[in-house]
Amino acid sequence: MEDRGGVIHVTARVKDDAVARALEESRGDRFNRGTTAHFTWSGRSKYVKVAGVHATTTSARSKMFRLELEVEEAPQDSFLEVSIGGKTPADLTESALRTVLFGERNPLADQYMGFAAEIPDPLAPLRQSPVSEEIVRPISELLVTDILVGTGRARSIRAFRLGVAIRGRRSLTLAWEVPNRYSNEPVTVRSISGEVSI
Repeated sequence: MEDRGGVIHVTARVKDDAVARALEESRGDRFNRGTTAHFTWSGRSKYVKVAGVHATTTSARSKMFRLELEVEEAPQDSFLEVSIGGKTPADLTESALRTVLFGERNPLADQYMGFAAEIPDPLAPLRQSPVSEEIVRPISELLVTDILVGTGRARSIRAFRLGVAIRGRRSLTLAWEVPNRYSNEPVTVRSISGEVSI
């Protein structure tokens, strides 16, 4: 993967036919200029449009792909700029994470404003389709990064520690950089710790 700011180049070897077809279809056709989506990696996420997909067959079951992704302005959630019930957008993100990951009570539920501190459960796909133990942590980090950085609730993920499963529960420590609204604001890092079930 090579990030040049406005363009990201990705090279990957693909052995699964379904994945290869999905990548080939993302380039679009003469009526569609290419798929737009979040591209998430290593604690970061950018909204991109697929500008080019180049495939080279290297063996009967393997293809090399080169993707060219153009970075675009991501659609923003209007709640990212709103304070509700004395809570800043960063407070709302932290509350939403504590509720969805650790099962803590939503602090705005009593005021019938719980929707303001809600996010989709980033770990739900792992509960629905379990994967082997050696890839639980990297996939978990990718899913959490996508839901936080991809939606603009965080600028980057600073730390992600997921423990081994003990009776179906894992310890999780997560730290993220809060997005600055103004260029002269100091960097703020938030963190949470608790137990999740995966």
